[in-house]
Amino acid sequence: MAWASLLLPLLTPAWAAAQSADAAFEADPGEGAHPHSADDDRRARELFVLGDRLYEEGRYEASVTAFTEAYRLSGRPLLLFNLANAEERLGRLDDAAEHLRAYLPHAPEDEREAVETRARRIEERAAAARENGTPPDVTPPPTTPLEPSHSAQRLHRAGVASLITGGALVGAGAVFAVLANGARSDARAACADVNGSHICSSAARQPLDRDKRDSLIADLGMGIGLAAAVTGLVLLLRGRHTEAPPPAAVVPEAVVTAHGVELRFHARF
Repeated sequence: MAWASLLLPLLTPAWAAAQSADAAFEADPGEGAHPHSADDDRRARELFVLGDRLYEEGRYEASVTAFTEAYRLSGRPLLLFNLANAEERLGRLDDAAEHLRAYLPHAPEDEREAVETRARRIEERAAAARENGTPPDVTPPPTTPLEPSHSAQRLHRAGVASLITGGALVGAGAVFAVLANGARSDARAACADVNGSHICSSAARQPLDRDKRDSLIADLGMGIGLAAAVTGLVLLLRGRHTEAPPPAAVVPEAVVTAHGVELRFHARF
């Protein structure tokens, strides 16, 4: 039983990773955010996923609606960044700059300069458009392939970890199976059939105990290992068909506009 208890913790990383693949809204709300219920937070996360998908499809108007409602429900500052991205694509430069400015105090310190620079450039473009009497440029929907989603990546990592853990446990089970077989042979050497009776000396007791212990560990290792390997395969298959937003980050992208090529950023949960 002591050996079995040493084997079971090996599965913990794989199971924890599988559970974390479904965790919602990892980013903490900003300071001063209004309290919100678990239902509101869950709904906000669903809206964020929807808004992110709509954004990737080039349906910027609909993504603005989704991000706005998600921010109302959760108050998470990173949503302001996503909202600004969609508004900029729609040519709503004043709104985009305003939301970037609102997000700026909550941005990671090493990203604030980039956010500040982008907000300033958007404000300059808005001012130039008003001065020239021309509408701001509107970015067409993206045509580049989508990157793998964060949930898919996490499911893939969980699946790989589970497969590795399962393989290790099956291997350990095989080793203990060999040890159990050796102990069984030692026990047989200390026993003999005499006149139809199977008689064992006291020397057979220790190898018999080893046989029982090692056989139990071998069965546990192989059984749990196979279960972990199957779980890993299921997670890998799920990861191939999961669509969810990548992790919270500010991701750069090159965009061609009427004024040339600009480097823009897109925030992810």
